[in-house]
Amino acid sequence: MNYLVNQLFLAAASTGGDPVGKLTKALEWLKTDGTKVGLGTAVVMLVIVGIMFLFGGRAAQIAKSHLVNIFAGIAIIALAAILVPWIAGLFA
Repeated sequence: MNYLVNQLFLAAASTGGDPVGKLTKALEWLKTDGTKVGLGTAVVMLVIVGIMFLFGGRAAQIAKSHLVNIFAGIAIIALAAILVPWIAGLFA
C-alpha cells in the first residue's frame, strides 16, 4: 500500500504547480499500472482457488467463497478503469 501511495504522490508532485494536472497524471498512473497490478493479483488468486478445489472437502467450500470475492474484485477493477478516464476528463 505504501508503494501505491508513494507512486501517486510522486506522479502528483512531478507536474509542477498545476493541481489539476497533478490529479490527472495521478489518475492516469492509477489507470494503467493499478489495473495491471489488480488483474495480476486476481489471476494469482484464481490459480490458488483452483488448487484449493483440488483438495476437496472444506478447502473446496472455502475456495467457493473466495471465488465470489475474486470476481467482485475484478468488477471493482473494471469499474475503476472506466471511471478514472471519466473523472480525469472532468478536470481536463
